[in-house]
Amino acid sequence: MCRLVEGKVTLVHRRLWPALARLERRFSREQLAQIHQEHTPSGKHVNRIVEFPDWVPKGVRAASRRLSAEEAERVLAPVPACARRR
Repeated sequence: MCRLVEGKVTLVHRRLWPALARLERRFSREQLAQIHQEHTPSGKHVNRIVEFPDWVPKGVRAASRRLSAEEAERVLAPVPACARRR
């Protein structure tokens, strides 16, 4: 999960991670930070943030380097334009 679209919590399928990593400069660090929602003993929800690229597995990083920018763009084409940093 991250705040990819309009600052809202967004579930991002693992198969999209290499394309996001390849095009990371098109997104803000806040958009790409991973969110872990945890329940506290009192019942509250707490978000734990893992900064980008700290959460990106080595295999995903390697896969992102094998993608061209054009291939990554095709993979992310369904992602709304509002998600991209302007």
